[in-house]
Amino acid sequence: MHPVFIPAILAVFAGATGAGWVSLGIGLVWGAVVFAGGVLIGGARFDASAPRLLAQLRTFAGA
Repeated sequence: MHPVFIPAILAVFAGATGAGWVSLGIGLVWGAVVFAGGVLIGGARFDASAPRLLAQLRTFAGA
């Protein structure tokens, strides 16, 4: 379960304003972590396949 859901549910159904702020903070941090992980993993996969991709692009006409 996503870590933001619990305080968000508390904020909505219990009216706990503090839980809403906690949910916002967790969401921002979680989003930054997922973004950074995606950039690192995507960059590594791109670097691993770049030579093959470049060789394939050079076979196209006009390149």
